[in-house]
Amino acid sequence: MEAWHERALKLFPEHQWAYDFPDATVSQVLFVLHDSVAAAHEANDVDQLKKIYGFAEWCHSQKSSDPDTWMAAYMAFYEHLVEDNATYAAIPDWLTPKVFEDVLPQFQDRLENKEKYPMERPGTFEQLLRRYDSAHGTNFWMRRNEWRE
Repeated sequence: MEAWHERALKLFPEHQWAYDFPDATVSQVLFVLHDSVAAAHEANDVDQLKKIYGFAEWCHSQKSSDPDTWMAAYMAFYEHLVEDNATYAAIPDWLTPKVFEDVLPQFQDRLENKEKYPMERPGTFEQLLRRYDSAHGTNFWMRRNEWRE
């Protein structure tokens, strides 16, 4: 059993159906968790939020040892956080500066590219940067041009 599978089974036995078949992928688990994270925010379920964000961060930390798991965290979980009011608002509270910086190009694309992502946005990229900087004492807003294409 792969490390992500063991970890997911231990943390999220209620979602066993999502990864208890032979072709299950970490991306599928992270998609399920993304669906669960907004509900956990709405319910202020801090224990569940710690598990979800902790699992995503662990997946993100696997870049050198398991690039597929790292990429799954990026594509199946983190990049979608800016699509929902609750998760967008919670980004400064739950993402470390390292994870935040790694995902910034995708956050910017999703929040600013209205043709590619014709969705209602919970806020702007600039607002997100300023809120994150205020919460963490970082300077992402001042460095925002680094993520421009």
